[in-house]
Amino acid sequence: MLSKPALTIGAAALSLVIELVTIFILVLLLLLEAPKMRRAILGQMKPHRAEEATRVAGDVNGGDRLHAGEPADLAHRGLVVFVSLLVLGVPYPLLWACGGPGGLPAHDRRGPGRHTDRAVRVHHSVTAGIATAVVFLVYTQVENHILNPVIMSKTVRISRCLC
Repeated sequence: MLSKPALTIGAAALSLVIELVTIFILVLLLLLEAPKMRRAILGQMKPHRAEEATRVAGDVNGGDRLHAGEPADLAHRGLVVFVSLLVLGVPYPLLWACGGPGGLPAHDRRGPGRHTDRAVRVHHSVTAGIATAVVFLVYTQVENHILNPVIMSKTVRISRCLC
C-alpha cells in the first residue's frame, strides 16, 4: 500500500500534467482562431478606428519595445523586496531581492496559497510575515496601476486609448 506522501506527490504530478495539457490545448486553439477573432473585432469597429488599431498593433508587434520596460520593472521589485526585508530584519534580504520568483518572494505565480518564502518570513517572525504581505499587496497595486502604465507608455509609445 502506498504511503500518504507518495499519494500526495502522485496527485500533484497528475494535476500538473492535466494543467499543462489544458494550457497546451488552449494555446493551440487561440493560435488557430486568433486571425478570425481579430477580423471579427476589427469588423465591429468604425473604419478609422480599425485602421488606427491595426497600425498601433503593428507598431507594438513590430519590435521588442514591449519588453524594454521589464528591466526597470524588475529593478523596482528588487529594491522594494530588499528594503522591506532589510527593515524587517529578515535574514539574507539581498538574496531574496535577487533570487525571489519574479523578484517578489511574497508572490509566487504558481497559484494561490503557494508562497515559496512563507516559511522564511513566518519563521523569522509572524510580524515580519504579515508586514511583508502588506508591503507586497500595496506594491502590487502601485505597480499595476501606476508604474506599469507609465513604463509601458514610454517604451511602447502609446499615449492614448483606442476606446
